[in-house]
Amino acid sequence: MSSKINEKGNRYGKLVVVKESSARSDNHVCWRCRCDCGKFIVASGRALREGTTTSCGCRPQPGYAAKKATKKTAKQPSVRKKAAKKAAKATQKIAKQPSVRKKAATATKKKAVSAKKRVYRRDGTWYMKPR
Repeated sequence: MSSKINEKGNRYGKLVVVKESSARSDNHVCWRCRCDCGKFIVASGRALREGTTTSCGCRPQPGYAAKKATKKTAKQPSVRKKAAKKAAKATQKIAKQPSVRKKAATATKKKAVSAKKRVYRRDGTWYMKPR
């Protein structure tokens, strides 16, 4: 069995170890650390020594800006998307014409007239009744 390593006072990135915590992570000792921004966090000694925990989360990870830049370039619209947008705008212009609106309004009215409603009987069964 390995002995406990005293980390009190050590600095790991932006974190300074303040004291031992009562929490355990996979049988590893956890330490209460203070970040340079002022927040307190609890991190395992193993994570501190390996460098996987170096701040409370206030600092972006190394290479974060490069990842963000690649995501932006991946999100740029392709030629197909631009064509689809143009087609959608064209159909919107056609739908705004008054003759199409009237046809759509009468079609919805006909549906409302022919609609039926569900009527429940006392035994729990139901049937469709015209409105």
